[in-house]
Amino acid sequence: MFTIHHTTDDLVLEKVLSKTSNTLKEVDPAKLDRVETGRFGEIVSALGERILAESSVDAERKKERQRRDLVEADEEQEQEGVEVVNDCYRILKNNRILGQVLRNQLAA
Repeated sequence: MFTIHHTTDDLVLEKVLSKTSNTLKEVDPAKLDRVETGRFGEIVSALGERILAESSVDAERKKERQRRDLVEADEEQEQEGVEVVNDCYRILKNNRILGQVLRNQLAA
């Protein structure tokens, strides 16, 4: 990611694009059906309750820290929860960087 972000060599960008395409050709495209997006729906539906909480910001932060502590204490939840969140973060970050690189390449 660092290299493609900072390179000015079109050949490097073409090779990365080619390798990325070849790597992803084995992966079926997302259908974005209810099965694939179910977890996001759960998160979105819970947002209203969380946003409209009557507690103060400090109380909410304390609750959130307690939730995090519980997750960290339980290895299984940590494995499932933290890895999923980290994977999602990495995917979003990579997509953002690749998108910017492609925009820069198209603008050049």
